[in-house]
This record gives sequence, structure tokens and C-alpha cells, in this order.
Amino acid sequence: MEFYKETKFKVMPIGKLPEGWECVKIEDICDMKRGFSYSSNQISKNTRTDIELITINNFSKDGGLKADAEKLCLLGGTEIEDIYYVNKGDLFIANTDMSKGLIIGAPILWNVADRRYIYSMDLTKVIVDKTKITNEFFYYVLGQPKMRKLMITYAQGTNVLHLNHNLVREIKVFLPSLLEQKALILIFSKVDEIIQKTSEIIQKTELLKKGLMQKLLTRGIRHKEYKYSEELECEIPEEWDVVNIEYVAKDKKNSIKRGPWGGSLKKEIFIKSGYKVYEQQNVINKDFSLGNYYISEEKYNELKDFSIEEGDILLTSAGSIGNITIVPKNFELGIINQALFKISLNEDKMIISFFRYIFGYENFVLKILQSSHGATIKNISNTKELKSIKIPLPPLTEQKQIASILAKVDNKIEKERQTKEQLERLKKSLMQLLLTGKIRVKVN
Repeated sequence: MEFYKETKFKVMPIGKLPEGWECVKIEDICDMKRGFSYSSNQISKNTRTDIELITINNFSKDGGLKADAEKLCLLGGTEIEDIYYVNKGDLFIANTDMSKGLIIGAPILWNVADRRYIYSMDLTKVIVDKTKITNEFFYYVLGQPKMRKLMITYAQGTNVLHLNHNLVREIKVFLPSLLEQKALILIFSKVDEIIQKTSEIIQKTELLKKGLMQKLLTRGIRHKEYKYSEELECEIPEEWDVVNIEYVAKDKKNSIKRGPWGGSLKKEIFIKSGYKVYEQQNVINKDFSLGNYYISEEKYNELKDFSIEEGDILLTSAGSIGNITIVPKNFELGIINQALFKISLNEDKMIISFFRYIFGYENFVLKILQSSHGATIKNISNTKELKSIKIPLPPLTEQKQIASILAKVDNKIEKERQTKEQLERLKKSLMQLLLTGKIRVKVN
């Protein structure tokens, strides 16, 4: 396939139109049909039927099909017009979304043919004029970053957004010939294929990690004798102990702390620079550069008990207890706010990486965070509660072995994620160049 740089353009209100391309309104190249309107008593998450419903839950945030979408089935006895049934290759956009608008107007190209599907009122089917454009090419046009931003501006609502289809119909797009469309589809689909394969590798490796964690964090390495732990509600190796978190902390006074409450961190005390105040977003995103709340040196010294050091473990105090990260080497001096705990470990008892894997093991966390009446705790309200949580304690040598095995899997996952991010950036760059005609493909 041969490429060349386009030099001949016609200036249009929406940009430079390449030679031989058309500028058309969306309404001139397609019709739009809203999906099947259903009620809650017509669908089921648990009962499997012959017909599955496609909803906005099937969309990933940047468009495209989400592999792990929740399945909704249409219950028997519901009458459905033929126009709502889905064919392989059909193109859809999302009509509704929550307030952030991550998927409003996002496209999916349906390439599944394993059963019967209908599309819901959450979606609009895009029915293209095949003499002018193909579903595949329009999918990439609708997936451009600038198009995604435009769709969000055409959404209305507060808590739930609804796409204004009249405005969408007026959007102008650039249209190459069908022959050039075919060549561009081939390029984008090859990149998509590699991205999909990388995603599959990530998913398989994450499943491998999950299985390894289940085995290593409860069965250990090469043990023959086991005992049942009432506290952990599972069998563990005979030589392992079960201790509370306080036992593995550096000291009883300052090694486990929740950020300061009340008036200690009022907004009016924050300044533009100084000592940083770390929040939940730093832990959830594992990014210590986020946030712009700072306090003075005087305030920092007053709240120094809540300061963090390299190697401290930060843990969210509400929401998923799996939100945990370790303070890196290069971080701004600062303190945690009331939404975080800090834990300083005594590494003669438990190494940091092993502790992190304990709190990354979903099945284990669900067991240790059960309230007395059986409901899962949604937050850890105080330091005493956190200190009392029971955890397994293998010998240090085994902790290191387990952490090393899991770290190798993590490194594999991270490497594949970086590859996927690079491919996605490449795709965006290609779309910017090829869908604007700045770079053209020679076609016969």
C-alpha cells in the first residue's frame, strides 16, 4: 500500500477538503432508527432466553464493543418488530449516558452472529447509503476524537444525557471515494486487530494472576500440611500464622493513621504551593502528581503525624478496599487527607509487596471485611477497625517468593498495557492524518 502527502485542498467551514473528496451532512448519507423500547419486566439478567438485548452497557468508553458486558435477555412473550433485530455488520451509536458523557454518541460495529439480538432504545441504528459510504468506514469517522467531543456537546440532560439527533444529522463530514474508504478500512482494521489481540493477552494474564493469587495467598508454596483458619475462613499452611494488621506495623502509635478530620483541612487554608495534601485520586490512579491542594510549612508541622514517607502504604478508607498503592521514591512532601489511611510496615515481619498483594486479592478481602451481621463493609471508619483486620503471615522467605512470582505477572500485564496504549495512540494519529486526507492512500 502506497501513501502520499496531499497538497491540493479546498477550504471549507469545517477544515480543508482534500481533492476528490466530498463534504456532506450526516443526514445526506444515512438514516437513523431508534431501538426497541422495553420495560423492566420484559428483561432479565439471570434467565437465559433466545434473544439478547444490546444496550449502552455493551459500549466501551471510547466506542467499540466491551468484551465483558453484562448480558440482558428478553423474556418470552414479548412481541418485537423485525426492524429491531440485529444483523452482523450493523452500526449503532449510543443515545444515552450518565452525566460524564463518556459514551454518548460512541459507535459500535456489531460483528457477533452467535445468537439473535435486538437493539434497545439506548441505541440508534445508523443505516447508511451504501452508494456513498460503508458501515465500516462510518464507524471510524464517528470514532474520531473530535467527533466524540462534538457528540458530547450535542447531549442534553443533567444526571442522564440524551443525544440530540437533529443536531447530529446536521454534522458535516469529509467523504472519500468508496475505493479509498476500503483502503482506509483495511489500515484501521489491522491496527484494531493488533489492539484486540493485545487486549486478549492482558485479559488472559489477569486471569492467570487471579488464579495464582488464589493459590499462593492461601496455599503457599510446596506445603503438605494445612490447617483451617476461622478468622480467614479458609485453609492455610500449617506453619503460617494469622495476625492483625497492627502486628506487622512499625509501631502502635503512628504507623497506622487515618488522615485528619474536621477543621484541620478547611479549604481556606489551602495555598498554591507548599506541602501537598494527598487524596483518593492519587491512590486510585496510582499517580502522585495528581491534585493541587497544598498547605503551609506551619500547618504541615502541626499535622506531621499524617505525613507520608517512601514505602508507606496508602489505602482508601471508603469504597473498594482494594484501592491501595505504595509511596514512590520521588514524591512531594505532604500529608494524607481524611479519605486515606497510611500504613508503615515493619519489614522484619511483612514485606510491603506481599501486603499489597493481600489487599489486591478480591476473594480474601471480601472475607476479611465482613461485618458481624453479614453485610460487606463499604468503608473502614476508624484506625482501630483497620488495625484489627486479620491477615495471613507466612515466613519472610516465602513472602518474598510469592511476591516475586506475582510481580513477574504484573510486569507482563504492564508491558502489554503499555503496548496497547502505544497502539491506541498510533491509531489516533493515523485517523487524524488519513480521515482528514492530509495523508492519502494510492488506489487504482
